[in-house]
Amino acid sequence: MTDSGQKRVLGDIFGRFWYVPDIIVIVLLFLCGAFVYSLPIFEYRAGRHNDGSWAMGAGIALLKWLLVALVCLLIMGYRMAISWPKHIPNGKTRWSLCAAVFVGFVVSLVSFFTPIAPPGYKGFIRGFREYARANVDVSAIRGWLGTLDPNVWDGDMVFIDHTNPSEQANWPESITSLHPNYIELRRDSRNRQVLRIVWLAFDADWGVAIGSVDMEIPQTQPRQRRKEGRSVLWDPGEYRLPLVPGVYVWHGIPH
Repeated sequence: MTDSGQKRVLGDIFGRFWYVPDIIVIVLLFLCGAFVYSLPIFEYRAGRHNDGSWAMGAGIALLKWLLVALVCLLIMGYRMAISWPKHIPNGKTRWSLCAAVFVGFVVSLVSFFTPIAPPGYKGFIRGFREYARANVDVSAIRGWLGTLDPNVWDGDMVFIDHTNPSEQANWPESITSLHPNYIELRRDSRNRQVLRIVWLAFDADWGVAIGSVDMEIPQTQPRQRRKEGRSVLWDPGEYRLPLVPGVYVWHGIPH
């Protein structure tokens, strides 16, 4: 077969299956959406293992998929403007297909900002609550808390060096076995001590707060907007879930 004949055959094949790139793009967009809306499963599993790096990995994978989605949308826009008019001469049919693609994109985008969107840190902290139920010895920690001087490092963050055996001896096993990044003491609404055990990963923080049995569990604290001069600042918030009476788990609300 001559070169011109081969080109004609290839042209016929590409002409007949011109829509294959569109199908590939749609499949990739579907896979991206499936990953985004399956994130609660990954986040919950990360919380069950108290593994912030796992949650961070899911976030990085999300960014990659969103980049893929952006490229796919650009390709789809190009094909709708350039390729479709060549292969779909019927204007009504072409515009109907374009409208369907546009509506699908808008619905997906809007749903991401509604309650059906993936909960992110909320999924993580629900999994972490199960981890805390299984691993945090509340009675032992409360007993140790009762032996402390009421004014000891009140309000200060005390970082725990897990590589220093001599330092480990300063803390009860009920805390060191959890391998937190730091602990701190705060006060409840009745000025009683509340121990906060805190973990960190990347720009996230979460943990468990242990107070008296009759301590009132505080409501979720949303981020607060405030102005300082001409600057607008946001004070951090916390998403909170009760664990047992006087104990709750929390996650910092991301920026």
